Amino acid sequence: MEVFYGCTGKIIGPKGAKIQEIKKSSGVTDIKMPAKSEDGPRPKARELVNVTIIGKGRAIATAKTLIQAVIDEWVGLFLPIHLMKFILIWTGQRSSTPS
Repeated sequence: MEVFYGCTGKIIGPKGAKIQEIKKSSGVTDIKMPAKSEDGPRPKARELVNVTIIGKGRAIATAKTLIQAVIDEWVGLFLPIHLMKFILIWTGQRSSTPS
């Protein structure tokens, strides 16, 4: 699964709590985050990096959904509210009636 480098810390969580929660909730065997490079430049926040999920089919699908929720929350921090409302309406996640 590809994720933005900038949200890897959110996926891991404080002291690894979030990634452990995702593993436990989904039932996957392991989630491997990208290795940190000591000698090269660090990827930019919006650069995609690979996260490897190890487990059985349904568990992997659940883990991907949980990770995607973390990514969506992270991306939402950078979107203006009017654009976020448009995206939610466009994807059918929010009613188009005014609030």
